[in-house]
Amino acid sequence: MEYKYLIKEPNSCSEHEIHKFYDLVVKGGKVKLEGLRERILNCKLLAFCYNTSNEIIAISSIKKPQKSYITKVIKNANLDRLHTDLQFELGYSFTDVEYRRKGINGNLKAHLLDAIKVEDCLVFSTTAITSSQIFLENNGFICYGKSYDGENDRDIKYYEKRFGKI
Repeated sequence: MEYKYLIKEPNSCSEHEIHKFYDLVVKGGKVKLEGLRERILNCKLLAFCYNTSNEIIAISSIKKPQKSYITKVIKNANLDRLHTDLQFELGYSFTDVEYRRKGINGNLKAHLLDAIKVEDCLVFSTTAITSSQIFLENNGFICYGKSYDGENDRDIKYYEKRFGKI
């Protein structure tokens, strides 16, 4: 089956794309709903995968997380970082159930990382999902700190990778 992948800045997205992105993030069940639309619109990049019927079946993003969230991640993972060090987060990744285990979200995340690699930045990700951890490790992310339990997951691990100048 052929899939179409699109990477866009939020201000270039249609209202339908933003609405569907929101719906899929909510369907994933791992985020706070309060202020979610604003956080989506604040992302650096949004990624969409369309099936042959032109339906959005998977999403991911490069987020610009809020200071309060970054501070919580630093504390929970016991990191030696300042909140200003963590500019971008790879997240809001979700694939509809019937399309899982086809590498779709890995492709979305690879497209996002390809788009962000020109930036001089640090991208981090937190995940308890083994396939996501493998993706991150296979793409040069390093696991730091200690794993921790969150509101929706257990054994969450923190990963990061520097892009741009080394």
